Amino acid sequence: MRALIPLDLSTIQLIFLPLVLLGLWRIRILGARIPGRLILLSGICALGAAGFSRLQTFKAEGSLLIGLLAADPHGVETRLFRDEINRSLSDVTAFMRSGARRQRLGATAVSYQREIQGKSEALALIQSSPSFPGLVWGDRKLVNIAFKTSAPELLDLNGARNLPYPLSQFELIDSVSQLWLSFEPRRDTARFIATLYAALVTKDITTKEVLLRTAIGQQSRWRSFSHRALPLMLLGNIYLRQALDAPYGDTSSIECALASYKLATHFLRMKEHPELFAALLNNMGTALYLQGTLLNKKNLRRGGRVAFKRARDVGKRMRGTELQRVVAVVKRNSQLVKGLKAKHRPIGLQRKKHKKRLRVHG
Repeated sequence: MRALIPLDLSTIQLIFLPLVLLGLWRIRILGARIPGRLILLSGICALGAAGFSRLQTFKAEGSLLIGLLAADPHGVETRLFRDEINRSLSDVTAFMRSGARRQRLGATAVSYQREIQGKSEALALIQSSPSFPGLVWGDRKLVNIAFKTSAPELLDLNGARNLPYPLSQFELIDSVSQLWLSFEPRRDTARFIATLYAALVTKDITTKEVLLRTAIGQQSRWRSFSHRALPLMLLGNIYLRQALDAPYGDTSSIECALASYKLATHFLRMKEHPELFAALLNNMGTALYLQGTLLNKKNLRRGGRVAFKRARDVGKRMRGTELQRVVAVVKRNSQLVKGLKAKHRPIGLQRKKHKKRLRVHG
């Protein structure tokens, strides 16, 4: 029935509840000694079970939604996968409460009870549900994670107190709309999703850094390792923000950020995750240009411009609303670089171009 009609378990329970009660009442009429109170109690229990089943999707603010896997009409594989994620979340919660951290995760993975038909439906659902930061859907070959995206932030909103005005206007990307990885091995995939999800929702920067490192270091027999690029990019963003808090001219944290970004490029393939690929190049270009400006090295600034150009090229080769959102940020950063490039141009070169313009207009 669930394969033909898109009803969740709680709705089916409510539909069949009157039939069950009617059957019990008829048995009582035919002479069986079933007390009326027992029938009433059974009805209350059935209603309670239906209500609990209906509310389990919405019981915990900040929970990770698990959509019904494709070709799993009874939800058996989906529940097993959800339970694996929750076991991993329990381990993460125990870690967050240990030692001096005393952090609380306060959320679990809960079933959505419906099969997600595609990326557009998943993104529409997650963007319209402010309480839930992520949604997992897919089949027993590939699983997708849809994330609630956030607007890019100017560096001057991230503690860039020591950067001069033009440099503080670079925009850093902290989120992408989707990530996918292979379903098998199921336990390892569930552990990666749980660790990444915990890193996204925790507010403590130190705990977030440890969880991102844990997700990066997980080993398994996945068909692709592109998904590792997301925690690497987020880790690089943390280091870049630390550089913004450092005294002007201190580039050690920027070097750590660049190391994370460059390692991410080794795992990432543009055709597999074009949105993440463009976001990574944007952040790498920002870090390279900042470092090149602070150290006064042309090759680093040139590397930043090349990274921005590669990110724009991704938008020309691939399509997608979410990708174009990232490319729009890259274009704004590229325009900022053009203005800064004119300031770094040698005085002699500026005079030559000025004389050339005079000859043309004279």
